[in-house]
Amino acid sequence: MAGNAVSETPGNHGVDFGAWTIQRVDVGKHLCWNEGSKNLAQIVNSRCVLAVRDLQLSTSYYVDVLGFSKDPIDAPGWSFLTRDNFRVMLGECKDERPAGELGDHSWFAYWNIEGIDEFYKEIAGRGALVTSQPANKPWGLREFTLRTPDGHRITCGQAITA
Repeated sequence: MAGNAVSETPGNHGVDFGAWTIQRVDVGKHLCWNEGSKNLAQIVNSRCVLAVRDLQLSTSYYVDVLGFSKDPIDAPGWSFLTRDNFRVMLGECKDERPAGELGDHSWFAYWNIEGIDEFYKEIAGRGALVTSQPANKPWGLREFTLRTPDGHRITCGQAITA
């Protein structure tokens, strides 16, 4: 059928499926498949928005423990925070159920980290609420998990290269 042909893309070790392309990416000992988009418009980054019960407590945790900086935006009931290439927006919702009471639905993000062991030591030394220690996983990543005062869970990972 036209438009649904699968073909090897010359020179880049990828497979062209017409509407999208998958490319092999070497991450150390492991190969991963990376989807390449042929869309005219592209999503260039993402930000997370979190409901928190105590804006001051949550803002302090992100700044003092996780190393974020507070952006100079004055919006009542909001904190805009940045670390490196990641931005989170905290919105105060005093009457909402905290994420920690949502069970498996309290996952917030997966952060790809360069220097994961250094990052772990940095935030653990500042009192991060770590729920699992750094460990090599069978899927080729070194990961650990932390949580926020509201119970949002964040897993941090880095590709194992050797």
